[in-house]
Amino acid sequence: MFKLNIFPHLQRTALLTETHINNNQKKLKKARVESSPEEVFTTFYRDMLQEHPQTLLTMTETLFSETGPNADLGFIKWLKDTENRNTYIAGVASHLPNIPETILPIEVHRLRAVLCTMKDVPNEQALDIIDKLLDRFSKKERHEKTWKAVLKTLYVIMQKTKCMNGWDLKFVEKLCKTIVHFVQDQHPFKFRVYTYGIFANLLSVEHAASIITSVGVTSVPEDILTYADMKMNDKLKELLKQLKKHFLECEDCTAETKKKMEKAENPNNDIFPATDQLSVPIMESASNVKPFNLKPTESVIKYKWKQKSKRWRDKFMKLHSSEESVVTRIRSMFYINNPEFCIAKKSDGTEVYLGLKKDGTELAIKKVPKSNSNQVLNEEGILRLSGLFDAPIVRYNDYEEDEKFIYLALHLCEYTLEEYIKLKDVDQKKLVFQMLDGLKALHCQNPPIFHGHLKPQNTLIDVNRKARLAGFGKSRRLPTGKTTLPTGSVETKEADIKMAGMLIYYIYTGGDQPFGVVPCDNIHKGTYNLDDVKDALAKDLIKMMIDAEPQKRPKVEECLNHPLFWSTERRVNYLKEVGNRKEVEDCRKPIKDDKLISSMNECVGKGSFTEWEEEVTAS
Repeated sequence: MFKLNIFPHLQRTALLTETHINNNQKKLKKARVESSPEEVFTTFYRDMLQEHPQTLLTMTETLFSETGPNADLGFIKWLKDTENRNTYIAGVASHLPNIPETILPIEVHRLRAVLCTMKDVPNEQALDIIDKLLDRFSKKERHEKTWKAVLKTLYVIMQKTKCMNGWDLKFVEKLCKTIVHFVQDQHPFKFRVYTYGIFANLLSVEHAASIITSVGVTSVPEDILTYADMKMNDKLKELLKQLKKHFLECEDCTAETKKKMEKAENPNNDIFPATDQLSVPIMESASNVKPFNLKPTESVIKYKWKQKSKRWRDKFMKLHSSEESVVTRIRSMFYINNPEFCIAKKSDGTEVYLGLKKDGTELAIKKVPKSNSNQVLNEEGILRLSGLFDAPIVRYNDYEEDEKFIYLALHLCEYTLEEYIKLKDVDQKKLVFQMLDGLKALHCQNPPIFHGHLKPQNTLIDVNRKARLAGFGKSRRLPTGKTTLPTGSVETKEADIKMAGMLIYYIYTGGDQPFGVVPCDNIHKGTYNLDDVKDALAKDLIKMMIDAEPQKRPKVEECLNHPLFWSTERRVNYLKEVGNRKEVEDCRKPIKDDKLISSMNECVGKGSFTEWEEEVTAS
């Protein structure tokens, strides 16, 4: 028996909930003198959650004398020891439609924790809970905490349910259509991984595979498999591999069916085979090397296209509708080796092409000569780090190579900063914050990463107008156990901060830089001019970041906490706090400097600085 002194906890709970449970006062008084959790559970649980959900959550914590990360352990242990888990699960399922959104993630998390302690979840119970959870997904007040809790719980339920094969196909279709949104790139990796895990579990249901395909899920992206390998347990990793294998087998079946249909339409092919019909209908690359030639008998499946880009939409329409004879295939990637589809070139021979992945994902394919393999391999290694998967940096997708080139596939962005800054309606402050947030993700890795090559061309803007750092060929990672790179290295945190400061100037001036027409000399001398930056707070931040003495430059975390990014409310509160301190009393005394007073009054606007003589109150 799980022992606890229940009286003081119930007394505290009663005080917290007195106004919400008038119709349960008699039960509450009776429970105050009970000495066992069973009595409390029986007396309260059936009515408490429906009448006031927060009351039950409060009672759960106070009854078991725990708070924080382990607050549920005593509660769950008691449910298990007293065989009340099914009663609890049935109660939660019945009340799910009425639980307020603000506390729904907490209750769903607790439900999942209880389910994890069970060997099997009864089929009827699983269907009931899933149906209620899916209904909550359709409500307007959804937020990320709810999504995360529900997706993880759905995955656990399906892992614990052994008899899914008899599930109604309309129910399976409802499940697939409700969650398919979460495989899209804009969602965090955990959301996407658990969603693919749910689809993988559904393969055991007869005919569910065709439903999964019908909602648009036809492959498992490589970045999902990579993230799962680094972050998830073996069971989930194995499920995702099985799902990928299933899709590959489906493609093989489709190819074989297509081949048989073509054979039926052209029976003379077996007698008089044409030479060009035996070759792969894919154009060879510009290097005259055929990367990954397919077998002569293998048919090429028509590639898909998940439309996302706005700027490059017309190019992708042309790529997608092109004859296969003009398309270059690099395993699971497709592009047209033509200047019309080349969106960037570099002096080292690197070219960037618009391309498509086999699953329809839009790509920027970097075609790099093998003579520059060190930089592209360095970039690939950094982009694949698990700690950067959700960071505001360009997203890695795939890597391939042939005899002359390396192909690094990245998720496509719309503009470079150099292009974007020329457009109208650019939110400068938001852009700066996102750029610094990306730098923070690098500097806060363990060990830290120094970008080493921040510039407008290496800051990209995605389709959602979010800034993402790119160009990691020259980036360096601090060796484990070291605090600095070898002597002579130019890649340091301080150097990154200085270049970031120059980028901020670039953003606020529409494309200029602070060190004038002879930047190298002026950078060496520490000579700069910030007059063209009209925002005083932005100017202050830039000044600190490009300081000639590296040790005086702020850390990226300090930059992100600069008043430039404060809300109006925070700025006002700061002025109140500082203005009311004893240390600044002198500023309220008459000031004799007329020029200073005039300057201050200009900043104040309608009022006058000298009128600030009384304490600023919260009202």
